[in-house]
Amino acid sequence: MNRVNIELMERKDGRYFLSGKRFSGIAFEIGQDQRVRAIELVDGVEVGSYRPICASPDDGFDQVDLTGMLSDYEVPLYRGRPFSGIGYEFDDGACTREVFLRNGIVYSEAWWTEAGRMVYFDVPNDEFGEVYEWYSSGGLKGVDITTNLEFYGGMQFSEGGRLVFLSACNGFLEAIPRIARKARFFPVATVRDVEKLEISDDLTLFGGDVGDDFFGYLSDCGMLRDVTVLKLVNVGVKLLSLADLPHLRELHVDGFELTGIKHGSGEYLDVESFVKGGNSSVKVFVGGREVT
Repeated sequence: MNRVNIELMERKDGRYFLSGKRFSGIAFEIGQDQRVRAIELVDGVEVGSYRPICASPDDGFDQVDLTGMLSDYEVPLYRGRPFSGIGYEFDDGACTREVFLRNGIVYSEAWWTEAGRMVYFDVPNDEFGEVYEWYSSGGLKGVDITTNLEFYGGMQFSEGGRLVFLSACNGFLEAIPRIARKARFFPVATVRDVEKLEISDDLTLFGGDVGDDFFGYLSDCGMLRDVTVLKLVNVGVKLLSLADLPHLRELHVDGFELTGIKHGSGEYLDVESFVKGGNSSVKVFVGGREVT
């Protein structure tokens, strides 16, 4: 959705126009005291006030233009005091950042391109934190879900939309339905929906939730068939079958002890015996070192 300073628009016959076209999106009017009035326009007609994505305006927060004042090193001041409220940042008339601050500290924020495409979203809900990043092309780049005491995890995707990294810890997989009900942009609704994702040929799985059962599920449904490099980090896998990974060339094991590994229908072997057996062309790395 386009987000533009109203000064760039022309008003004619009760409608707002941008570059000769009726404007649909969010228009920002900035007063002399830097206070911002934001409205939503549809086909150039005002349909209501804009509700900031970072916090509710019903809470009585001031909305101001903080362009050039949002820094990782300095607290933004408004009227000589650390600012609390909704702040906006503009780039060539386009609103590219919105933040919610308390005493100058950013609690939540979102970023957009000048064309109005969201590229970053960090706005926790009342159950957990959720952070998303998108490529400028619009594809999801990554998502991280965190709680203070419970589950945490996330996903990262290539620009082509393939899953390259999955982390799942402290019950994250079991919590996916709960996450999906509350999260704003979470890409799956159930654990089974994971199999609908396209998988990169270079895949990293991280976290204790990735155990024998979940890895077996990924293998059985064919998700790992095209994987050539598999990295397992701090996972809960004990017995690893490579039967459903016909294209695998490298296996990396880090942060956990793999009890047994096999390729095909044979018996599980310890990693060293598996490699020395010579029955597989897969290179195995443990702790960053190749097993020979």
